[in-house]
Amino acid sequence: QTISGAGIPNATVTFVDGGNVTLNVPITQTAGYVFNFTAPVTTFVRNGALNNSNPTIESRTYVTPAFSTMQGLYATIVAYNGTFIVAKKELNLEYVWSTLQPQLFGGFGEFSLSSVGDTSLITINNPSGGQVTLAMAQNGQISIFAGAFDFLSTFDLKVTVTDAGGLTTEATVVFDNVVPGAFTNAFSTAFVI
Repeated sequence: QTISGAGIPNATVTFVDGGNVTLNVPITQTAGYVFNFTAPVTTFVRNGALNNSNPTIESRTYVTPAFSTMQGLYATIVAYNGTFIVAKKELNLEYVWSTLQPQLFGGFGEFSLSSVGDTSLITINNPSGGQVTLAMAQNGQISIFAGAFDFLSTFDLKVTVTDAGGLTTEATVVFDNVVPGAFTNAFSTAFVI
């Protein structure tokens, strides 16, 4: 640091101890003098980059009851990006159906992927005939887009969540109430009909 002011010779600070400042030249302080301390400009250089963190899947929430003929919301996936700013942790995430679906009918399920706007669609062909198209919205909500569940077995589907930095994580969504009569069976179990 240097010190200067009206009537003060340029001096360099050599030591600071609490409120005491030692300079390299003697200075007499007179009433009304203003001391101006100037710190040298120091540039800190750090090479490297911030590391991106993979997004994380916090939870999968299923609508109850989730039954085979249900329209509307089936489940919601809650994912977070790697930010430490709480208000922004759910921003800049992309939800899509995964291109590989190894848990769909033992890996032998027939499906196709498409989209409408930013909504990811998966159309699942029923081995017994018919099909259902499921929508994955960009807020993590899954619903029936077209058709109906009319399957003879349950299945799981994979969803890929990608953050703004391109890192991904996967979530598994279990479709275990899609067999015809699943609602009736659950209803009768719950209410002993």
